[in-house]
Amino acid sequence: YNGGTTSFHTLWAGVPFVPMTGKTEIERVGQGILSNVNLARDLTAHSQEHYVRIAVELASQPAKLAEWRSTMREKLQASPVMAFKARTRELEAAYRDMYTRYCANRDLH
Repeated sequence: YNGGTTSFHTLWAGVPFVPMTGKTEIERVGQGILSNVNLARDLTAHSQEHYVRIAVELASQPAKLAEWRSTMREKLQASPVMAFKARTRELEAAYRDMYTRYCANRDLH
Protein backbone atom coordinates (compact mmCIF):
# COMPACT_ATOMS: atom_id res chain seq x y z
CA TYR A 1 0.00 0.00 0.00
CA ASN A 2 1.55 3.26 -1.06
CA GLY A 3 -0.56 6.20 -0.08
CA GLY A 4 -3.96 7.74 0.07
CA THR A 5 -4.95 10.77 2.09
CA THR A 6 -1.34 11.42 3.10
CA SER A 7 -0.34 11.45 -0.57
CA PHE A 8 -2.91 14.17 -1.27
CA HIS A 9 -1.64 16.14 1.73
CA THR A 10 1.91 15.77 0.44
CA LEU A 11 0.94 17.17 -2.96
CA TRP A 12 -1.09 19.94 -1.32
CA ALA A 13 2.11 20.93 0.49
CA GLY A 14 3.92 20.99 -2.88
CA VAL A 15 6.05 17.94 -2.22
CA PRO A 16 6.21 15.17 -4.82
CA PHE A 17 6.24 11.54 -3.74
CA VAL A 18 7.53 8.42 -5.45
CA PRO A 19 5.19 5.42 -5.35
CA MET A 20 5.96 1.95 -6.60
CA THR A 21 3.35 0.46 -8.87
CA GLY A 22 1.87 -2.93 -8.12
CA LYS A 23 -0.50 -5.58 -9.37
CA THR A 24 -3.55 -4.77 -7.26
CA GLU A 25 -5.61 -1.59 -7.15
CA ILE A 26 -4.47 -0.79 -3.62
CA GLU A 27 -0.86 -1.10 -4.76
CA ARG A 28 -1.49 1.52 -7.47
CA VAL A 29 -3.14 4.21 -5.35
CA GLY A 30 -0.13 6.52 -5.43
CA GLN A 31 0.19 6.15 -9.19
CA GLY A 32 -3.50 6.97 -9.57
CA ILE A 33 -3.19 10.08 -7.44
CA LEU A 34 -0.21 11.30 -9.43
CA SER A 35 -2.04 10.66 -12.71
CA ASN A 36 -4.50 13.41 -11.70
CA VAL A 37 -1.69 15.97 -11.85
CA ASN A 38 0.09 14.37 -14.82
CA LEU A 39 3.08 13.16 -12.82
CA ALA A 40 2.50 9.40 -12.76
CA ARG A 41 4.80 8.76 -15.71
CA ASP A 42 7.67 10.75 -14.20
CA LEU A 43 7.40 9.63 -10.57
CA THR A 44 6.02 6.08 -10.49
CA ALA A 45 8.71 3.44 -9.98
CA HIS A 46 8.45 -0.04 -11.44
CA SER A 47 11.25 -1.63 -9.40
CA GLN A 48 13.34 -0.86 -6.35
CA GLU A 49 16.21 0.28 -8.56
CA HIS A 50 13.89 2.57 -10.49
CA TYR A 51 12.56 3.97 -7.19
CA VAL A 52 16.08 4.90 -6.06
CA ARG A 53 16.88 6.39 -9.46
CA ILE A 54 13.78 8.64 -9.38
CA ALA A 55 14.41 9.72 -5.78
CA VAL A 56 18.08 10.56 -6.44
CA GLU A 57 17.12 12.49 -9.58
CA LEU A 58 14.51 14.49 -7.65
CA ALA A 59 16.92 15.25 -4.82
CA SER A 60 19.47 16.56 -7.31
CA GLN A 61 17.05 19.08 -8.86
CA PRO A 62 16.25 21.71 -6.21
CA ALA A 63 15.00 24.21 -8.81
CA LYS A 64 12.48 21.71 -10.15
CA LEU A 65 11.35 20.89 -6.60
CA ALA A 66 10.93 24.61 -5.88
CA GLU A 67 8.81 25.01 -9.02
CA TRP A 68 6.64 22.05 -8.00
CA ARG A 69 6.22 23.52 -4.51
CA SER A 70 4.98 26.77 -5.98
CA THR A 71 2.61 25.21 -8.57
CA MET A 72 1.44 21.89 -7.15
CA ARG A 73 -1.52 23.22 -5.20
CA GLU A 74 -2.91 24.90 -8.35
CA LYS A 75 -2.40 21.69 -10.34
CA LEU A 76 -4.17 19.67 -7.69
CA GLN A 77 -7.06 22.14 -7.50
CA ALA A 78 -7.47 21.98 -11.29
CA SER A 79 -7.38 18.18 -11.36
CA PRO A 80 -10.43 15.92 -11.77
CA VAL A 81 -10.07 14.66 -8.22
CA MET A 82 -10.92 18.11 -6.88
CA ALA A 83 -14.00 18.59 -9.07
CA PHE A 84 -16.32 18.18 -6.09
CA LYS A 85 -19.41 19.80 -7.62
CA ALA A 86 -19.25 17.68 -10.77
CA ARG A 87 -18.61 14.49 -8.81
CA THR A 88 -21.51 15.31 -6.48
CA ARG A 89 -23.83 15.86 -9.45
CA GLU A 90 -22.75 12.51 -10.91
CA LEU A 91 -23.44 10.80 -7.57
CA GLU A 92 -26.84 12.45 -7.28
CA ALA A 93 -27.70 11.36 -10.82
CA ALA A 94 -26.69 7.81 -9.97
CA TYR A 95 -28.91 7.87 -6.87
CA ARG A 96 -31.84 9.16 -8.95
CA ASP A 97 -31.26 6.45 -11.54
CA MET A 98 -31.08 3.71 -8.89
CA TYR A 99 -34.26 4.98 -7.23
CA THR A 100 -36.09 5.20 -10.56
CA ARG A 101 -35.10 1.61 -11.40
CA TYR A 102 -36.09 0.49 -7.91
CA CYS A 103 -39.54 2.08 -8.29
CA ALA A 104 -40.00 0.56 -11.75
CA ASN A 105 -39.11 -2.91 -10.48
CA ARG A 106 -41.28 -2.51 -7.39
CA ASP A 107 -44.31 -1.89 -9.58
CA LEU A 108 -43.68 -5.19 -11.38
CA HIS A 109 -44.10 -7.25 -8.21
